[in-house]
Amino acid sequence: MRLSPICAACLVSVLWAFIVSEGACQTDSTADHVIQEIPFRIRSPGNYELARDLSVNGNETAITVVGTANVVIDLNRHTLANLATAGIGVAVETSKFVTIKNGVVYGFGYGVKFDAGSESSLIKNVTLANNGIGINTAANRSTIEGCFMSGTGAGSGIALAANTTGVLAENNQINGFSYGIQSAAGSDSKYDYNRISNCNIGLYVYSADEYIGNVFTGCSVNIQPAN
Repeated sequence: MRLSPICAACLVSVLWAFIVSEGACQTDSTADHVIQEIPFRIRSPGNYELARDLSVNGNETAITVVGTANVVIDLNRHTLANLATAGIGVAVETSKFVTIKNGVVYGFGYGVKFDAGSESSLIKNVTLANNGIGINTAANRSTIEGCFMSGTGAGSGIALAANTTGVLAENNQINGFSYGIQSAAGSDSKYDYNRISNCNIGLYVYSADEYIGNVFTGCSVNIQPAN
């Protein structure tokens, strides 16, 4: 079910009341890797944890991981927010073995975005709400597990970039997008046991993909021939 304008406004108000707006970019210079403000840039391995709810305003990236490996971002039950529905919540660039878990990413153009230089990453137990696209990945061998995504009626919950392979998306709940899951030709990916509702196309996949145990409500399935 899509939120009514009144319900959406209430949700925004509640989230905004708990969001702390912060200033200029801070790098990972502290030894304990606590993220106190955003934008925040990660260039070295380690465990990073949000200290509290944080927000940006406009076309900004809240957290950027660039040129590194073996990074864990624990949202620690907090929220990254952008009420402008712009920018990127977490951007992963040319990095491997990045985990994002346990929190909320709200109101960005892209909730989470992986570029083609990244691979072998995990997104787990993350709520992605009111983003244009929940998760956009060009990272091979990514796993998206146990996430909840609610959209604005457009965009995609999960979208694969061209030439992305070996993605696993399982046990996710996706609601209110144009595409629930949008695969890519030749991806040979797996989309299993997801619950997808109120999307124009719940699952857009190719015949070489695996798709089992998914449940659809109020949306169609589109299966394309393998190239």
